[in-house]
Order: sequence, then C-alpha cells, then structure tokens
Amino acid sequence: MILNGFLDINGKFIIPEHIKNIRFDIGLSYCAPNSTIWLNDSDDTFVIGIEANKYACDKIISGGFIAHQKHLSFPYPHKNFVLINVALDDVKEMTTKPFYHMSSDVGVSSLLKPTDSLGHTLQEVSDVTVIPFSFILEKIDWDRFEYVELVKIDTQGKDLDIIKSAGKFLDKIVYLNCEINTFDHYENNNKPNQFNDFLINNGFDFVLDNSFVNGEVVDRTYINNKFIHLKDKINYFVL
Repeated sequence: MILNGFLDINGKFIIPEHIKNIRFDIGLSYCAPNSTIWLNDSDDTFVIGIEANKYACDKIISGGFIAHQKHLSFPYPHKNFVLINVALDDVKEMTTKPFYHMSSDVGVSSLLKPTDSLGHTLQEVSDVTVIPFSFILEKIDWDRFEYVELVKIDTQGKDLDIIKSAGKFLDKIVYLNCEINTFDHYENNNKPNQFNDFLINNGFDFVLDNSFVNGEVVDRTYINNKFIHLKDKINYFVL
C-alpha cells in the first residue's frame, strides 16, 4: 500500500503534535527545492511530498533536500516530511498508467506522452500507481487542521487534472501554485485558459504570475476567496 507507515489507526496522516500548518509539494524533481525551503523556514510546517518518478524519489532519499537557489541542503528523512511515490490524476479510483521517464532531466517526465517540441530523449516508459488527489486529502485530520495553506503542483501538463481530482477538498486549500503552460510539449496537456476558467468558477482568484518564458506565463498562483483574510499572513513564495 502506497501509504503504509504514514497513517495512524484511524487512517489519518501521522503528523507531529507541534505542527500548525500543512503544505503539499506535488512534482518534486530530484531534490525537492520548495520543500527544502519550507522545511528550513518553519519548524511548525508539515510537508507532504508527492512524486511519480521513481528515480526522482530515489535521488531525494539518497541525496537529500537541496535548494540551490537558496544555498540550502540537508539529509533525508526529515521529521516534518513524508515522501509518497505515486502519480495524481483526475481518476475515480486507484489504477495504473504509463509514465514517461525522460533521460536528461527527471523534472520533465510526465504521465503525458512528450511531443518532439520538448527536446528531450525518452529513456523509459513504466507503469505507475495513479490515484485522485482526494485520496490523499481525505487522510488529513480536518478536526485538527482548518486548511492546507499551500499546494504547489508541477507535473508537466497534468496540473489542472490534479486540481480537479481534489474534489470537495479543493475548498480546504488556501493557495494553489501550478504550472499553467507547458507549451504543447506533451500530448493533451492542459491549456492556460482552462486553469482560469475552472479555478475562477470554483472560488479562486489570480494572485501572482511566478515565471515567464518568452513573455508567456508558466507558473501562476491563485488564492481561495474563502480564505482571502489570510492573504498577507501566509508566505506563498514558490520557486
């Protein structure tokens, strides 16, 4: 079972008593830089890391957490972090799907088949366990935590499908940071306008464009209007 060792007898995540906040880092690449920064900045934040690429998970386990941009590094494991090797997608139940491992950069691997425009060589296609995001979110003790303060998603064209798969728990998320544009580097990748249409219709507003390529937005942050009073109280910085 993919969550073996992470859950208590009630089927909820085992989270230390001192923890006040929860964050999700979905799509960690090989060194989990955002998790590295969050764990370094706050001892009362618990991070749930989700990575579909088995080689990226192995690299984190062996090489630890690294945020080159902040000159930070420390070993794995960490008391405020769990690493789950699974893919998230807009599915109804647990299943398996092919996962495309790229040879030169684990960070551009995806559930979606790459197009020639990606410019990377396919190394391997292997089956990966796939679940909806709601399967993970339902295992948070919502009697203890009012919300998840930040969900960062970077899954090469599948971000919106993951957001949709949160189901009723989408309303529990304060900030969403997602890669809205993958420039058709993958077959059937989500389009930027689809993010705005879905999220605005579900009570989220645009906050910040985090990165650009050739003048086009790549990563965007949204806030849940239900938690607009927390806008200046939560650090939503994402690399």
